[in-house]
Amino acid sequence: RQIRVRRKKRQDSGDGLQSEQVPMIPDHIELRDYQSEAVRGWIASGGRGRFEMATGTGKTITALAAAVNAVQQCEARGESLLVVVLVPDGPLVAQWSEDAAEFGFNPIASANRGWREEFASHTLLLAHGELSHSLVIATFDAALARKQELAIQIDNHRSADGEDSARVLLIADEAHGLGAQTRQSLLLDRFDYRLGLTATFKRHFDDE
Repeated sequence: RQIRVRRKKRQDSGDGLQSEQVPMIPDHIELRDYQSEAVRGWIASGGRGRFEMATGTGKTITALAAAVNAVQQCEARGESLLVVVLVPDGPLVAQWSEDAAEFGFNPIASANRGWREEFASHTLLLAHGELSHSLVIATFDAALARKQELAIQIDNHRSADGEDSARVLLIADEAHGLGAQTRQSLLLDRFDYRLGLTATFKRHFDDE
């Protein structure tokens, strides 16, 4: 069963945001049974776990389907969602950016000039309820740069009204790369939801 999120128009907030496109699975993509099962398993585990899928079986697509579902659930509860995608290298930033845009996200990519400023702007809009969601894609090294500036911004992300309604989802591609001691600091307690991706020929989903 495919997951769908409705599109919703928003009024001009005065920040140049005439409307916001809510993400959805593209019509030409139909999740395979093991992909749908993986998403359901992750949801049932409270939005924490990992997808273990062999290379070429659609880890990115499955993870984006999970992110779409998370946006839908947060919106239904009146919460915002910041999606943070961390990847090992630049080519994966480009791949994720292309795929995320196809799912209706407007990704902020660490390969682009001014991405840090754009990220700071989006977190402010999320905190004040002017955005329902945002997605940033960065390499591990970019997240650690400038004395872990990105990690600090994420850790400090809160709703401006003091309500506990600003959610954060971590998607870690090739998650084993975060096992290095210098990168473990990126596994913030601030993340409400976590999804690790790794290649294996054993299982499609592991509740962990």
